[in-house]
Amino acid sequence: MVNILSEKLFPLIKSYLRKKPLLAFDFDGTLAPITENPEDASIPPSTRDCLRDLAKIYPCAVISGRGRKDLVGRLNGIPLRYVIGNHGVEWESESEDSGEIKKLIADWESKIRPKLEDYAGIEIENKSYSLSIHYRKAKEKTRAMAEIGRALSGIGPAAVIGGKEVVNMLPENAPTKADAFSRVLRLLKCSHAIFIGDDTTDEDIFRKASKDNVLGVRVGRSRKSQAHYYLESQSKMDKLLKLFLSLFEPEYSGAETQRKG
Repeated sequence: MVNILSEKLFPLIKSYLRKKPLLAFDFDGTLAPITENPEDASIPPSTRDCLRDLAKIYPCAVISGRGRKDLVGRLNGIPLRYVIGNHGVEWESESEDSGEIKKLIADWESKIRPKLEDYAGIEIENKSYSLSIHYRKAKEKTRAMAEIGRALSGIGPAAVIGGKEVVNMLPENAPTKADAFSRVLRLLKCSHAIFIGDDTTDEDIFRKASKDNVLGVRVGRSRKSQAHYYLESQSKMDKLLKLFLSLFEPEYSGAETQRKG
């Protein structure tokens, strides 16, 4: 993996930006720092300002595991083209099978919650289109994962996706983040894209980046990742967004800029 902020990559980044690429982002751990309580996550004001400026120049989207309504509230004021929740399942308009999906998720919750409610540190989040079982607060992570595994056994067909101290459950054939990403590319007719994410669910998009005109950037270096490029940490996000802006406008300094046209 190569550090995306390396000067030797500036010509490559600039060549992508000239093609008006889709700029797509995960939310937690990417645009917003990871917090112990997911409800406390927010985009730092400086990051919000940079993303708002970028979204006025390039088509931008956020694809996250959070519910869409939750995301929209946290991204208010940023002119994004698409905000997609629940790991690629939830769009602005509900699909024909959304009612059945919600019933399935509610059924899973009713079966799983009683098995885990007495285990301290495990929290269950029903996001309508997916179910997330968080164990970040559990003192014994290995034991918590084992308890979750037992609770999920016999639940029936499901897509179970790991994450950062969370287990996500979705309908077996639910769209993935990569499916949503590809759909956005088609809808916006973008030939190139830059995607930035940090979690297991982002790896499908990173795999796509290896063969298409997609520049995949992982937040946090990992030898196991399919991404070719990395950003050292979430705290460097502002620096990367400002780099994108400066390559479009060399005079950009992060302060308010006057744009023509």
